[in-house]
Amino acid sequence: MAAQLRSAFPDQQSAIQEIVAQGDKVIVRLKLQGTHGGDFRGNPATGRPVDVAIYREYRLADGKIAEHWALFDTAALFIQIGAQLTPDQACKIR
Repeated sequence: MAAQLRSAFPDQQSAIQEIVAQGDKVIVRLKLQGTHGGDFRGNPATGRPVDVAIYREYRLADGKIAEHWALFDTAALFIQIGAQLTPDQACKIR
């Protein structure tokens, strides 16, 4: 997924908005911003700016990341680049 995003949004930058920790869990809320400069899931570059929310959850064990989950707001990204959102495009990582 990271390679897809770097290719499609070559100037992308992510900024941490908030970090919350409780017990062995850590939640990180980020904002990804960039310009649609390459193909993203079959949608050619539009030159449009994007501003998308990302959430990451980590479970720590023995000072290391034991598990990781991520939620990327693909629907918002598709709207911002003017693409039609379908379940296949939104949910599958290719």
